[in-house]
Amino acid sequence: MARRTAAAQLRELSDRLRSVRSSVLRDRTFLAGAQLARLVASLAWDAGSHPEAQRYYLLSVQMAYVARDSGYAALALADLARQSLDLERPQDALELVQLAQYGSRNSGAAKLHAFLLTREAWAFAHLNRPREFHRAVRQALDLFAESDGASCPVWLENFDEAELFGVIGARYRDLTSTEPRHAHLAEHYIQRALSVRAPNRIRNQTFDLIGLARTYLAMAEPEQGCLVARQAAEINGGALHGRPKRKLQEFCHELIPYKNTQASCDFSEYLCHLSN
Repeated sequence: MARRTAAAQLRELSDRLRSVRSSVLRDRTFLAGAQLARLVASLAWDAGSHPEAQRYYLLSVQMAYVARDSGYAALALADLARQSLDLERPQDALELVQLAQYGSRNSGAAKLHAFLLTREAWAFAHLNRPREFHRAVRQALDLFAESDGASCPVWLENFDEAELFGVIGARYRDLTSTEPRHAHLAEHYIQRALSVRAPNRIRNQTFDLIGLARTYLAMAEPEQGCLVARQAAEINGGALHGRPKRKLQEFCHELIPYKNTQASCDFSEYLCHLSN
């Protein structure tokens, strides 16, 4: 319902753009359109409609460029890269992030560049390129520290300390598939994210907890992993849908090596009960 409403508003806004004559008003209107298109894309992605999400992300990029806001265009490209990672296309994701970095190279916003570096690190982790991953993480941490206290666009305010730590922790977890020693760094950063995450950011906390649960599996601690995964479900009141639900299902798949443990059986039964 929310997706249809936002898409309808975007169509209405697009119709009105034809009558805009003022360059200032045109820029503001196209930027509003870019923001609406990005919202529709996010809702479509959460519903699992990837082709629709890609179309709207690209529309967001195009409208942001017309609005002469290269920073917002970079943000939409970074979202498109994140979706490519979800579709297991890390090379596409890397190219999209690097395009975003190139397009926003003249922007002085250190926080934006730190954000894009976390996306670049994400792609490197999925490509199993640890050297480039570590370089991107170091630069992201340095730039984020540099941005402390500096003003930033309202659309970048959600990229706070908790988000930085959460993303870095989850990416260290990705590296555990080939280098198990990274599991402790993953746990460290995700725990830091949870410690500073705003209480009302329930969805973000859910992803943090799922990432932590998967980290415990990488550490061969299925009991602790199942305990944390259950917290992720319960923090939503058991009402799971969209990407959080799919991520918990992936966690269940990763539990297969521990299928004979009581913790695995109990959690699988619990998640099955929630889905019915």
